[in-house]
Amino acid sequence: MCDGYVEHDRLAREGRRDILRSYRCIELLDFRPYFQLHAWYCGRYAGAPFLWADRKAAETSAQRHELAYRLLPAWLQRFENHPGSDDMAWRLACMCCERKEWFTAAQWASCCATFPDQDMTAHGVELLVSLAECALEPYELDRLTSGLDRKRNPTLLSYIRLRRIAAEEGFERALVACDAIAASEPDSLLAGCYKARWAARAANGLDSGLQPLPASDPLRRAEGVMPDPQQYMNPVNRWGGSWHHMTNRGYTDEQRRLHPPDDAVQLPTARVTLQLRLWETLAELERRRDEAVGDERADLEYKIAAVYYHERDSIHPAYANYRVRNSMPRNIWYSINNGEPLFPDLDPMHYAGRRRAAALFEQLAADYPYWPGRDKALFSAAMAWIKLVDDRTVRYHDDAIRNGTALFERCSAEYPRSNLADDADSAASYWHRCFPEAWKEKQG
Repeated sequence: MCDGYVEHDRLAREGRRDILRSYRCIELLDFRPYFQLHAWYCGRYAGAPFLWADRKAAETSAQRHELAYRLLPAWLQRFENHPGSDDMAWRLACMCCERKEWFTAAQWASCCATFPDQDMTAHGVELLVSLAECALEPYELDRLTSGLDRKRNPTLLSYIRLRRIAAEEGFERALVACDAIAASEPDSLLAGCYKARWAARAANGLDSGLQPLPASDPLRRAEGVMPDPQQYMNPVNRWGGSWHHMTNRGYTDEQRRLHPPDDAVQLPTARVTLQLRLWETLAELERRRDEAVGDERADLEYKIAAVYYHERDSIHPAYANYRVRNSMPRNIWYSINNGEPLFPDLDPMHYAGRRRAAALFEQLAADYPYWPGRDKALFSAAMAWIKLVDDRTVRYHDDAIRNGTALFERCSAEYPRSNLADDADSAASYWHRCFPEAWKEKQG
């Protein structure tokens, strides 16, 4: 396949119709030149139709859209490894999203992320993650990592499956799934991170509550060696990052564009390893809590919430930045064409540790009204809400401001002699003074 307009023109002079028909097909679907410079020769910008085809292009838009949906799968099969195959896979993924065919859209998004020439990699990855995290059922995720799709983004999709199990079904189930991966795929990246999990640092938050865990507690142990770090930029956080993959050694920069790796995203092994240790820690704390009673149980509840508060990677995607609108999981409100989010109602309890911490601290204060540390629970719940405002991991930050401020006021009102009362009162006054619009919106 040709990889530019110069080579395209040379093949045209040679009469290589077997190659050029792939470009004519797309030009017929789009009513515009395939290569940008050809569009400029027509005196138009690259996205415009041919000068002589404007009216016909407008009249046939719906028909060509439907034709593309039926034709492009055959085109991709016929012209395998075409430099434009990632663009065509992206188009199919978007059309499937319009039809709410989420599984098929995820298949094409995964193809887009791993097809040449990789200028659409970041787009494909972001849509794939959106669908895998927000739309697909567990059995559909399993289908994506088996069958014909098993060689495309297997590590990323397996990790997403694990993280969703942890966030939605519990850490015990997630650790069972990790055991299965370590047994069936012992040389995989996830298996290596799981085996090395105790080499990561101990979780923050174990000193919280009324009785810190002793230094001899097994949850504080450190043993083993951390896995090797990954070698190249993650395209999730940088557009077109996979253009510079370091795994396809032996290729030049130009050749590498046409030989993408099977995994478009290299997971950060240090974060994944720490996250797996956090899952072990939280699972053990939950076991101890279930066996305890009274103040001891309340103290363990507080420690669990404190781990969520201090360790944002407890359930947050390890491939992602923490701020919704800056990076991942921006996919939660990802838009294809019209600026509207695909999944606007995803519960942040599935990815925001501090949102879960706020809920646990509040529940602790409600369930144990006579626990000696209840003032700390109210104050910590307020802090968790305020941190969510800073992290931007909730869509409606005014709600978080109001919730946090109300909890500060409860803490200072119900426990005026607490050593946290003055700080709580000052914090409530600050948020009322500096963000009055949060309450105006509520009144309106």
